[in-house]
Amino acid sequence: MEASGKSRIMEPETCRSVSVECIWRIPVSMSLFTVLTACLGQTAIALSPICGSDPLTHMSLYDSRHLATAALVEVSHSGFAQAWQVETTGGAQYTWDVQLVKSNEVAIALGDSIEFVFYARSLSGSDPEFIFRFQQNHSPYDGIVHRTIRPGTDWQCYSFQVKSNLDFAVGCGQVQFQLGFGSQAIQIGGLQVSHIDTELYKGHSVLGNDPIDNMSLSDTTGSADSYVSAVTGEAFHCGCHVETMSLAVQADDVELYAPTTETIAAKSLLHLVFYARSAGAGNATFDAVVRSASTPGMESFRLATTVSGDWVRFSHAFTSLDDYEPAEAQVVFQLGYGAQAIEIGGLDIRQYGPPLQMEEPPLHTFTGFGHTRRVVSIAPGQPFGKQALHVTLTESKANSWEAQLYPTPMIYPDLHVDSSDVFFVSFYARQISSDSDMGARMTSVVERYSDYQKPLSFGVIMDTNWRQYFVPFTAGMTVEPGDFKAALFVGYEPQVFEIAQMQWYYYGGLLNEHTLPAQAYLDYPGRESDAHWRPAAASRIEQYRKVDLEVEVRDANGLPLPGATVDINMTRHDYGFGMAASYWLIDDQGPAGAAYREKLLTICNCVANHNCFKMPAWNGDWGSNYDRDVTLRALQWLKDNDFYVRGHVMVWPSYTHISSQARTLWDNRQNAALEQYVLNHIQSVASETKGYVDEWDVINEPYDNHDLMDRFGDSVMIDWFDKARSILPSVPLFINDYSILATGGETDTAHQQRLYDIIEYLQDNQASLNGIGIQAHFGRASDLTPPNILVKILDRFSTFNLPIEITEFTLKFYNEQVEADYMQDFMTVIFSHPSTVGIVQWDFWPLGDWPNHEHLYRLDGSIKPKGQAYLDLVYNTWWTRAHGITNASGRFTAPDRAFKGTYQIQASYGEHSAVLEDVEVVLDKSDANRVIVTLALE
Repeated sequence: MEASGKSRIMEPETCRSVSVECIWRIPVSMSLFTVLTACLGQTAIALSPICGSDPLTHMSLYDSRHLATAALVEVSHSGFAQAWQVETTGGAQYTWDVQLVKSNEVAIALGDSIEFVFYARSLSGSDPEFIFRFQQNHSPYDGIVHRTIRPGTDWQCYSFQVKSNLDFAVGCGQVQFQLGFGSQAIQIGGLQVSHIDTELYKGHSVLGNDPIDNMSLSDTTGSADSYVSAVTGEAFHCGCHVETMSLAVQADDVELYAPTTETIAAKSLLHLVFYARSAGAGNATFDAVVRSASTPGMESFRLATTVSGDWVRFSHAFTSLDDYEPAEAQVVFQLGYGAQAIEIGGLDIRQYGPPLQMEEPPLHTFTGFGHTRRVVSIAPGQPFGKQALHVTLTESKANSWEAQLYPTPMIYPDLHVDSSDVFFVSFYARQISSDSDMGARMTSVVERYSDYQKPLSFGVIMDTNWRQYFVPFTAGMTVEPGDFKAALFVGYEPQVFEIAQMQWYYYGGLLNEHTLPAQAYLDYPGRESDAHWRPAAASRIEQYRKVDLEVEVRDANGLPLPGATVDINMTRHDYGFGMAASYWLIDDQGPAGAAYREKLLTICNCVANHNCFKMPAWNGDWGSNYDRDVTLRALQWLKDNDFYVRGHVMVWPSYTHISSQARTLWDNRQNAALEQYVLNHIQSVASETKGYVDEWDVINEPYDNHDLMDRFGDSVMIDWFDKARSILPSVPLFINDYSILATGGETDTAHQQRLYDIIEYLQDNQASLNGIGIQAHFGRASDLTPPNILVKILDRFSTFNLPIEITEFTLKFYNEQVEADYMQDFMTVIFSHPSTVGIVQWDFWPLGDWPNHEHLYRLDGSIKPKGQAYLDLVYNTWWTRAHGITNASGRFTAPDRAFKGTYQIQASYGEHSAVLEDVEVVLDKSDANRVIVTLALE
């Protein structure tokens, strides 16, 4: 038998960020405070000055080349009386040769929300232009705002909301207006720099800490009773048990209710979550309502439903109709539907502050092509009113965009969208019929109409029940007014479906999308235990991951020994089951480092790095945790413990992800030097880790990160691979990208196609490409790609005849059972596909007090259900152990075949025994492996 290089998993018992920025364009007739108060209410947002109450008057002019004149002048404007007037003569070499500057008088902490407001207008110049920045005084590349402004001749207000990704001590930050753009005259006024209190937007419970304990029963029938009962095996520990003895005249004659304990602002996004089940012999029926306590008819939400004896999770996003002081609103469960017993648990309502704008396009305003549609009435009891849009597609479409549904006029036609602006989309949908075995499908899309780039592509697979689908998203690109299009792409197989209450919330840069509620309904086609994809996957695993294993036992003379006892124990997988690790923690010599190393030794055979090889970290930009000596010590430990090591990444080809030295070359347009710098980085990171790293990601995420290719051409990618190959002649070299598998059912997205095209280009040009790295970050219900579609996508990329590795696998659904189920199904599909060679979990262990939901373990070290699903697959379902007796020919065959990997095989006969360690069971040219164990008999 032969071994096939370093195999990848050991037996557990034997082996040891980013600033957020947006822009508002505000009419000059309105003050900022007026706009904020109108949008958010008096208590929703508070402003605290950072650069003084009148920073403009204390600004200074920096003019190193004597190219400008500047003075404070009187102006006529309702918001301010003075402005800086700067006139430049041209001749500047750099934009910062002429600057207006002002330092901060109040400290800014990492994570603070900051707002910058100023007004500007041009007095002359054919192409007026300047740059607005806020940066560290002595580190010009460390800043939190950098925007190019091209003012018109009328006063225009510019407002930026930023979450700081840096700390700024007093006097260490600097507002800059960089004006070195040529001959021009510009006025700047109304400058304000302020802290913003955005606590409301982080999501806060409005029901207090113990809403179940604080619930009350209202019973006009006099025949109902309630009490708090213990609950086990769920995410909550108690429920409110209610029994009703008879049918009431009205459902609200028996009500279980809890008052709100916090202020709620009108138009706020609210997220209601609760669990319910029948506690009696039959089903239980109830209405869930969120309403005004004093005016019961004023309801923000209502849902009529029936539950069985199993706990059901309900999760709905909706909008508050009014402002409410504490206790002025209630969540109510109306139970007067007859004799029944019901339990309610896990109750919470969280508030996410009022959006800057919100729209719900009327159903009759939707238009489109490739389908027919009509407004229809809906039976009562749904939480979205009485009407829905009935959509019929009669012919199959080759592409989803060949049939579209969209509101007219367009949503937010006057909105300027910045790359970090946050939106929240919510709608209800259900399938009526579908010719596809997947069910009715559609994709909710936001795109920049001018070039079809998509900040959002949210795939939905419907069933026959009304479901609410919602998703927060960050724009990720700038969109000019009038170029923002929202649509539903419905071009699939013939299908009929209905949608209702499509709402759009716009939050600008006031929050991070991850603070908003996660998707309500979590499920995916193929989750069923008898799903049709499962037998095929099992067959592939049997064919591609297992081999026949036969042990022959002989005596010292070479004669077979019948009746000998044989034990076969797997010690390591050949397939790669890996974890991404923080190398600084591997190197940590305290208790945290020891626990971290021990955990790695027990759960994987492959280790990737998070950050230490990325260009800024490797070149000293990220501090002592990424010191090269720390990294090299961690690599030595990994080598000493026989881990297969992935290197991530040589080139992440965008301005954002290159080092500070490289950004200097970029800014000064020293192109030849920058191109050589990147090659030198590859030389450095490859040569200094040679012998420690078993495979490398050469290029990371080229779909979104292409600044270097834009400047140097696509051929530069070939140069990078060839440079790596010149140093590492036998190490596999990968390209790596995301949003290939986590597409919710889409099989031909622009992201997939771009990766396909790049691989094809590299192969056509004989680049030294040896593998395809596919990330798999699943964090929204729209990401839940059905197993059969995963196979189709893998089949498409397998046509390159390159190994495929899942390089960054995470699950974050805030629903532990769905996470566990999808962990099992996803890994089963990937393991079964013959083109794949490994799966790397990207986040497995919580660091410090950071309770990241992507991790496999909790802060207290306990394993989550998805982590247990991983261990069960790798160390039980896909782990070979066998025990038996040799036959008359002295042979014992593993009854269920053996997974490819490394084994310990022990044989005994009477008082004699022998052990073979590190037996490789990998190659299966004859589909058989025979191991001969020779026992020396006295």
